[in-house]
Parts: sequence; structure tokens; C-alpha cells
Amino acid sequence: MEPINEVAERIKELVKRGGSTAPAPPAPVAIPGKPLYSYTAAEVAAFIATCPACRGTGYVKAGDDLPFDHELFGKVLPCPACREWTLEQRRRDDWRRLKPFIEASDCLQGDLLGCSFDNFQDKTPSLKGIKKAVRDWAMRVYKQTDGRRWLYLCGACGCGKTHLCAAAANGLRAAGVSVLFMTTPVLLGTLKADLNRTEDFVNQLSVVPVLVLDDLGTEPLTEWAASILFRIIDGRYTTRRPLLVSSNLTLERLGSERLASRLGDVRLCEVIVNPAPDWRKGGR
Repeated sequence: MEPINEVAERIKELVKRGGSTAPAPPAPVAIPGKPLYSYTAAEVAAFIATCPACRGTGYVKAGDDLPFDHELFGKVLPCPACREWTLEQRRRDDWRRLKPFIEASDCLQGDLLGCSFDNFQDKTPSLKGIKKAVRDWAMRVYKQTDGRRWLYLCGACGCGKTHLCAAAANGLRAAGVSVLFMTTPVLLGTLKADLNRTEDFVNQLSVVPVLVLDDLGTEPLTEWAASILFRIIDGRYTTRRPLLVSSNLTLERLGSERLASRLGDVRLCEVIVNPAPDWRKGGR
């Protein structure tokens, strides 16, 4: 008779290898490449119901390919394939719900619609690094992965900040993510023209899935303007909603300690300084 300790060791080794009868891990499920907001509720439900990874249960069992003593061995986890579709459904619903507000308020027009990372003039190594930082931010936002969800891009006028902001917004929109691109002067001017809209406008800016705020600090930051901007940014700070800000001012020169404090939180925001000169004036 085989000793019990040898049997135990053999079983443990078999479990570590997954065993001869262990099912093969499910193949990753590809998401069709079309704008996320164009999926119907029926498409999402149909996929989840027939998901090859979890067979419609929404959960998968971990452990078949893990060591016997691994902390996840045998645990039931949310299905990663269904999670991707859940994210898509949420993005689609966000777009449909906020589409009228975004279209009415958006400043991504004219030449900005043609801005992309591919046609950005990264003439120096530092500009290549800055382009990569903005592209990486957009990818984190799209995939909703962990990491800093805010990016503060500052530098001289004409150094390419707006192009990169527009490139990020265009790229995310092409992937179906709801993005509102606004310049700070237009934002503040809109509210000055109709103060009765302030509450609703601030609330919408606080909850739109992704906000790109261009040209912060191009005009004097009055007490009223600082208060409005703080309410918007603080609303997004509380919920950790993605934010991309460009400015010709460093945080220390913003003129608002409260704004600088939120934007300077290293746990949430990455600050990038663009050292390029004004290319419009022939900077080299």
C-alpha cells in the first residue's frame, strides 16, 4: 500500500499542475471594435448570457492553474470578460445620458477635431516623453485601470498643450468614452452670461465621465472664478473621475491654494511640465 504521505505529495503536485482533467482556461473574449455607445442593451445582455468564460454566471473559479497553497486557489472571482462588457455598457449609458449636455457645451471644434498623437510635432526628446505621458493617461482612462487619473500639463503658450489635450479627447471619443472638452474662458464666460445655470452646470461638469479643461489660468482668477473651478475640481476629486488640465501656469502660480492643493495631490494627479518654446513664434 502506498504511504499516505506519498499519496498526499502526489495529489498536491497534480493540483499544482492543474490535474489531467482540469479544464483549459477560457480564451480571452474579443470586444468588437465599434464605438462603445453604439452597443444596444440586447447586445450586451446576449454576450453576457453566452459568455464562454463564465457561461453566463458572471463569475469564474480561480485555482485550476494555481499552486495548491496560493491565496486565490479555489476562489470565485468576477468574470473578467463580462467586466469588459459591463464597462462598455456603462460608457454607452453615460454617453446617451450626457450627450445633449456635452454637445451643447463642447469646445472640441474646427482644427482641434484633426488633432491626434500621430500628427503631434514631437520635435524634442522631452516632447516625445510628454506625448507618451498624455497617451498613457488616455489609455488608463479608457481601460479604467488603477493609477493616477488626473494629469496637469503646464508650459508656455504655443508649446503644444492644447494639441495633446485635443488628441486625448479625440482618441477617447473614437473609443466611445464620454469626454467633455472645454476651455476655461468659455466655461467661465458661459456661467457669467447666465448665472441661473451655475448649479446645474457645475453639477454636470462634476459628473461627466471625462473632463478635459484647457487653458486654465489664461485670464485672472477672481474669487468667483476660483470658487467655481474649485467646486468642479473638488467634485471630481471626491469621486476620482478622470481629469486632464492644461495651463501656462505652474501649480504654485495658479493663485488659488485650494485648487493647487487638489491638483497637486500626487496620489491622484501627475504634473507634467512642457519645456518647449512657443512654436507659433518659430521656437526651436
